[in-house]
Amino acid sequence: MTLIEALNNLELRTLAGQTPETLKAIYFALANKLHPDKGGNTTHFVRVKQAYQTLITELKKQESSAEINLIQAKLDSAAAIIASYKKLFTQQINLIKNSGNSLDQIHRQYSIISDKLTETLQLELSKLDHRRNIPWWKIMTGVNPMTQAEYNQQYNQIISHYNTILDQANDKFVTELLETYKTINDQLIDILSKV
Repeated sequence: MTLIEALNNLELRTLAGQTPETLKAIYFALANKLHPDKGGNTTHFVRVKQAYQTLITELKKQESSAEINLIQAKLDSAAAIIASYKKLFTQQINLIKNSGNSLDQIHRQYSIISDKLTETLQLELSKLDHRRNIPWWKIMTGVNPMTQAEYNQQYNQIISHYNTILDQANDKFVTELLETYKTINDQLIDILSKV
């Protein structure tokens, strides 16, 4: 059955504006009126049923086509968005790679300073222990051993001096890191503003 025949059988001019529910209501009204048990024509009753099935199928095709077009439009839009994000991510990766080199350099410098400070601390504490633990024969020659109070005072001075230098190194390290991160952040904001 053609679409025009189906429209005529359900007494419709066009399928536009119809929904499955309205077609069903029209079909049931006509089928009820034309039903053979109520004195209707069997041939016309069968044609109304075929017309209903034809129009429902056509309506579903139109809805599917509209959905496919909508999905295609969304896919096209998504592809454009993906392309712009790909460009953005490429820029971010390049930025991170370049920034990583800067951060590695800062970390290497800090590690060298930290290792040198730890080495110096160990050396100073070793010297202090050596001055405290004088062999008995030096004591016999008149060299006075360090008292516990003197040892504690010098130990605390060494640790305090170490902590002061370490704090300065940490402050410099943190400042350099913050400046680097700020630069990275500014560059990221610049990249994101282009999207």
